[in-house]
Amino acid sequence: MASSLHVLQVIDDATVGGGQQHVLLLARGLKERGFAVTVACAGTGYLVDELQKSSIPVVPIALSNRVSVTPIFRLARICRERRIDVLHTHGGTAGLWGRLAGTWGRVPVRIHTHHGLHALHWNRSVKALVAQGVEFLLKYMTSSVICVSEGEAHLGVRHKIVDRRNCAVIRNGIELKNFENLQDSQDVRKEFGFLSDHVVVGTVGRFHVQKGYEYLVGAMPAILKDHPQARFLLVGEGELLETVRAAIASPGLSDNVVLTGARYDIPKLLGSMDIFVLPSLWEGFPLSLLEAAAAGKALVATDVEGNNEIVKGGVNGLLVPSRDSGALARAIGELISNVSIRRSMGEHARKIAGTSYSSEIMIDSIAALYRQCHETKQKT
Repeated sequence: MASSLHVLQVIDDATVGGGQQHVLLLARGLKERGFAVTVACAGTGYLVDELQKSSIPVVPIALSNRVSVTPIFRLARICRERRIDVLHTHGGTAGLWGRLAGTWGRVPVRIHTHHGLHALHWNRSVKALVAQGVEFLLKYMTSSVICVSEGEAHLGVRHKIVDRRNCAVIRNGIELKNFENLQDSQDVRKEFGFLSDHVVVGTVGRFHVQKGYEYLVGAMPAILKDHPQARFLLVGEGELLETVRAAIASPGLSDNVVLTGARYDIPKLLGSMDIFVLPSLWEGFPLSLLEAAAAGKALVATDVEGNNEIVKGGVNGLLVPSRDSGALARAIGELISNVSIRRSMGEHARKIAGTSYSSEIMIDSIAALYRQCHETKQKT
């Protein structure tokens, strides 16, 4: 019976992040639908803790970009011992070792999800060219590739690392119930020293070059000059956190910006914001933007793949060019100045999220893909 398929989800890192949240939602949803689910990832971290709460088996495995046959053999052995029917990898590192192992271990169905085609956005370095070449070869070891946005699919096809014939576009989804009936989180605003007349501009994400924080920081002086009531709430951690901390240490910025570090009460934090901004240089289909939309926040985001499928310019938010602090400052300033437009956009964002971005839609679509690929394999 198709629903009794044993699925192995593979992701390299177990710390909190969009990919990890996606795997967690997917694993829980598949289990509820009768699939046997195992997750292979780093041995400790947020993802492991949450999976254990749901009684989902976790196999610890170290995956890195270093060349080694060890992860291939280990994953192949896991697949054989557990009689895995579907191997589903997430992200570049897991996608490399997982698909090689799945081929070696003769797993019938091998699925890979691109959570953003990162190698296509690196500088034209040897590393980037190698990564693209590897991805080109791996597509021949893949039953189906999932792209999380139409823009990502078109980009992958154009660069020949995605074959449109076996590509499925399945957009990310979120647990909408977590964002229902959110009230303005006065306790959070009080925690960070925000007053009732402050307009809180917030973002959630990893402090990584992809997220474009330098351009948001670059926009802050102009915003504060015209709108001294603005305050900034930056939620997350990552390798560039201290770089951003140093950048906002100058007079006039440090008193108006809060860096929270890692937090797990995201709905509550979103409830404290008036405007949500995502200044990314590239994206897949960002969960943080979906969550902000579901929380009823006006959105300001860069006009890149994924973002521009979520933000409908002038309807639920504003789109600006990437790498442009001036455009970012003007868009944020426009929403600070106009409360009625801000609230109208927030309501539209909530309605669009409610009809389009449910995790149930995402999980059902992926489960159907598993069944389709497995049935096709059985016929060959």
